[in-house]
Order: sequence, then structure tokens, then C-alpha cells
Amino acid sequence: MHSMIFRHGLFALLAVVLFVNPLAAEKHKKAPTFALEDLKGNEIVLDSVLSGGPVIIDFWATWCKSCDKALDMLQSLYATYRDSGLSVLAITVDSPDKISRIKPLASSRKWEFPILMDPEKKVKTLYRVMVLPTLFVLNRDGEIVYHHVGYNPRERSKLEEVLLPLFRTASDSSEAESKASGNP
Repeated sequence: MHSMIFRHGLFALLAVVLFVNPLAAEKHKKAPTFALEDLKGNEIVLDSVLSGGPVIIDFWATWCKSCDKALDMLQSLYATYRDSGLSVLAITVDSPDKISRIKPLASSRKWEFPILMDPEKKVKTLYRVMVLPTLFVLNRDGEIVYHHVGYNPRERSKLEEVLLPLFRTASDSSEAESKASGNP
């Protein structure tokens, strides 16, 4: 009886540790900013990407098979909404000896969004990521509006539900700025 209670308690504790991210628990918490290199050696700064619209940040690794599926889904989402201002930043936490595998993988899977490298796991630590894949959706103010751990094939519809109001907010702001400056 005591061992059963202990196991249930241990399972509950593990679930909390693995799936509750204190960074994402507070809705609209400002996301930590960062700068990482992409596969071409260009430095990508989060703050500069945010000005274009909502941003999805996805943490992944080459050894994570569900990460590939999540990134395929994000590619589909990106292809649909990039003209509306969506940016996707796929941050790999692979060790330096695995970096050579990333470019061929991204090319073969036709991922068109930037792949950023975090081999020292500094940004992963900054975002308190413990499980892969983990994604965050940020509004253009850099606030975390959604967080998800793991991969679920039905996640796309939830992401669209979260993103669509962010596109309207961005276009409403642009229209308001144009009208305020006297431009039609």
C-alpha cells in the first residue's frame, strides 16, 4: 500500500518537474532575448525578428524523432502564415559533434525557417526547457502567449487558434499606424 502511494506521488512529482515550465506558467511573461547563429553563420537576434509579427520558438535535437514531426508541422504552418508575418526559429540543442547532421536533415525535410544552434544549451537553460520538443509562441511584444511540451499531431489547430488573433493585432496596429501618419 505504501509503495503504491509512493509510486503515485513520485509520478505526480515527475510530471510537475517535466511538464511545468515556470517561465511559461505566467501568461504574457516577457520572453528572454537571445542571439544565436544560424546554419549559415549569421547572427539572429530575437528582438529583431519580433518586429515582423508573432514568433514560434521550437527547441529540438537531431536524435529526437518527435522533434522531426513537430518541425514538419511547423514548416507547414510557416508556409501558410509567413506572408502574414509568422517567424519560426528552430533552436537545436545538439552537441557540437552533431552539428554536421543538421544542414542535411533540414534540407531533406525542406524546413525553410532559420535553424539556430545552441550547442552550449545557454538559450535552452534560459527558457528552462527540460523536454524536447518544446515550443513557445511570442507576440510581437516578446510576451509568451503559448507554450507546449512534446508533439501532438493535432497541435497545429491549437497553434492556429493562438496565432490568428496575433496576426489581426499586428495588422490592426499597422493600419492604425498608417492612418495616424496620414498614409492611406
